[in-house]
Amino acid sequence: MSDAIALNPNVQAQIDLINNREAQRRAAGNAELAALENGATPEEAARAFTQVMQGAPAPAARAYVQQAIQMLNITPEGFIALLQTQVAREDEKVLEARNAIENAISASREISARMQVLQAIHQRVSQDGDGDLDIGNGEITINGRVMAMSEAIMEFDLVDELNLGRHQRDGDTSWLNNVKLRVDAVQSAIDGLRQEQQKITSNNELSMITMQQAMQQRGQHLQLVSKVLAMIGDTERAIVGNMR
Repeated sequence: MSDAIALNPNVQAQIDLINNREAQRRAAGNAELAALENGATPEEAARAFTQVMQGAPAPAARAYVQQAIQMLNITPEGFIALLQTQVAREDEKVLEARNAIENAISASREISARMQVLQAIHQRVSQDGDGDLDIGNGEITINGRVMAMSEAIMEFDLVDELNLGRHQRDGDTSWLNNVKLRVDAVQSAIDGLRQEQQKITSNNELSMITMQQAMQQRGQHLQLVSKVLAMIGDTERAIVGNMR
């Protein structure tokens, strides 16, 4: 992960202020356009714009950027460097969120596979009239594959979920066969995995929101970079024009 340059709080506040103003102006412009599309007069559309802006219209974007640069007492090139630092930060946030989402999807799929095994075990144990069954006496079918219950429990790492660790014997690979498994124990294991999966899903939704917000912020920073570059280009053209 790249080292991010720490921004002065005043600099960060000015950049945030510009981003917020830009977002507000876009929302106001959308409201004005929607009003015109719905048959409003130009005057009514202008009022819709003003209402969204909640007061006096903001200065033109370029003038606002110029004002911010003056307040920060930096050159346009320095302002671009600050924005590039912000873009790099948002890129890191997007990457972190994307990795978290991919890991969550993988973990959720693994839990689903284990729950499928537990549900098959639950169904098999339920078939016994006493509501319990020696693990060594049961078989289940997983994705067309017939497995002994003991084999499935070990392969899908379900010993802890079924609270069977207390029965384990060192050096004895057949220790599971004589352990009785009750329906309520299997159901408890299913419920536990379901809660774990729900937690993963909730965290995944937060990661998606974080990634979306970071991508939006990144887009706003890049728009400001474009505006400053355009402003620099106009200044250079004016200098050349004065030299002619």
